[in-house]
Amino acid sequence: MDELRQIRKENGSPKEPLIVYERYNDQLVIVYGEDTEKSISYFTQDDFSKLNISKDTLLDFSINNLRRILPDIQKIGGNL
Repeated sequence: MDELRQIRKENGSPKEPLIVYERYNDQLVIVYGEDTEKSISYFTQDDFSKLNISKDTLLDFSINNLRRILPDIQKIGGNL
């Protein structure tokens, strides 16, 4: 996201990136998108405003969807 901001700044646009995201921690950003057959369609601020829901609701929905499509993940062995 910092790189996107820098590119936009260099191009003279002070606006935030148009995609919906949230910073999880110092090294991870959550970006919302839809995985389609041929590409990924990123969720824009316009898309989000049309839903009339909170970001918490979007995050909960996304986590539940991710859990549904991911296989069960199991940790085997010691701490690495």
